[in-house]
Amino acid sequence: MTTAASIEEVVTHTQQLEGGAFPRILTSGKVFTAPGGYGGQEPIGVGSAEEARLKVREVLGQGIHFIKTALEDGYDPATAGLPQLDQEILEAICQEARSMGAYVSAHVTSARNLQILVNAGISDAAHMVYDRLDDQLIRQMVSASIHIVPTLTVLQMFQDKFGAPLLEQGLDNVRRFIQAGGEVGLGDDFIEEAPPWYRAGMPWKEIQLLGQAGLSPMQIIVAATSTGAKICQLAHELGTIETGKRADLFVVGGDPLADINNLRQVRWVMKDGKIVSKSH
Repeated sequence: MTTAASIEEVVTHTQQLEGGAFPRILTSGKVFTAPGGYGGQEPIGVGSAEEARLKVREVLGQGIHFIKTALEDGYDPATAGLPQLDQEILEAICQEARSMGAYVSAHVTSARNLQILVNAGISDAAHMVYDRLDDQLIRQMVSASIHIVPTLTVLQMFQDKFGAPLLEQGLDNVRRFIQAGGEVGLGDDFIEEAPPWYRAGMPWKEIQLLGQAGLSPMQIIVAATSTGAKICQLAHELGTIETGKRADLFVVGGDPLADINNLRQVRWVMKDGKIVSKSH
């Protein structure tokens, strides 16, 4: 599962597969935010609950799979105090998406904003918050089956490049979230940064960081497969090997439960029951 990646990166990687097979790509389109607020390139700024409902219907009507929103104060003095969506508008976004059979994923980096988003009805949070994730909020998220895609590589990058001591708190948040029964998905965050933090393909840095947070190899594999399918609302056809589900899987040499690095030994890849790539 990838939280963000350019189509060019995906196409370049998958064109190497035999037969030109492509992975399934789910997209959120542009980010819903307050006018002038955080949201990347040309976000969708909405100023009222009714405008939010109209835009959600418009976006999902174009074939977009889910809605992405953001509640972000800003990362530094230059971006501090960004306009933010209020509770009423956030609730309207979540309710409208749900009424159309879709879900809402939210960009968030602080526990205070995460609480607002959880109350509004999001389905998953992209990024683990930088500050302490309160135990009560954890219980609320677990009870409501709200998932997190931690993207701990973001915290590692900020720590390595700028000396911001964020990673240890992020690891602790993930650890306590899992211990409380929460489920996390495996995902990266492709932004304009060079390796080692981000790279196309298997997110090894993120896998290593989840291991540092205390996840076992099986828990990491479940995060990448079963929980990833739940987050994308595709658990009825993907995420586990069962009769009636799509045969999208790959075979590795070696036992990844004994050593997670055995996932690197890909022998062949199957999509829709057909082998599309073999190691030579």
